Amino acid sequence: AKLCVELSYFVGDVKGPEGTSGAEATKEELNVRAAWRAQLRMLRRDPAIFDGGDAAARRVAVDEMCAFAHNACGLATPDGSAAMLVSLALVALGKVKAWNSAVVLGLESAAENINHERVVLHALEADPEQWSKLAPSFGRLPAQWRDLIKAGFSSDFLLGQFGQMENVAASLLPLAKLMGQSSDGFDGRRAANFYLLMQVLWITGQMPTGKINLVAQAHYD
Repeated sequence: AKLCVELSYFVGDVKGPEGTSGAEATKEELNVRAAWRAQLRMLRRDPAIFDGGDAAARRVAVDEMCAFAHNACGLATPDGSAAMLVSLALVALGKVKAWNSAVVLGLESAAENINHERVVLHALEADPEQWSKLAPSFGRLPAQWRDLIKAGFSSDFLLGQFGQMENVAASLLPLAKLMGQSSDGFDGRRAANFYLLMQVLWITGQMPTGKINLVAQAHYD
């Protein structure tokens, strides 16, 4: 929590410029913390991140997930883990009207009716001098991780919608394009993997149990 200064936007008793209610802000903070717990469980190889199946199956699943996080997403490094924490906070901030107003001056759409990821991307593509206000924790990350996070948010791919069959096949094209990009130290495949893992952790945090069902995991695999 100390890492993500952005949590200051999650105020329980203060209304933002667009009338953000305390209830809304509190809900989003709880969502972030739940997703952070999922990340911690994963990195600790805690089988409790899964439910369903037997103990052996859960152990295998968490080992595979952690290996993917380390090898394909870069979370084996402190910077990679920090980048994931920041990304998860940014997802929630995109849904808070007070932050939306700070990002997009004069934003008229209700938070639930806009593309939250696009609002986040707009903030991340702002002049670096603005990061101290909009996303200070993001600004403190190494440049390679900032580029990776921005690339993921620019893909416009939502794993939850894909899992519920709400996306057309063409929605995979930006993600596929990202995976094929590689230049000047930028690894598009890692960026895509990181973004997908971030969405898995976010979805996990929103589950009533805070866990991934093994049957659902097999579907996403």
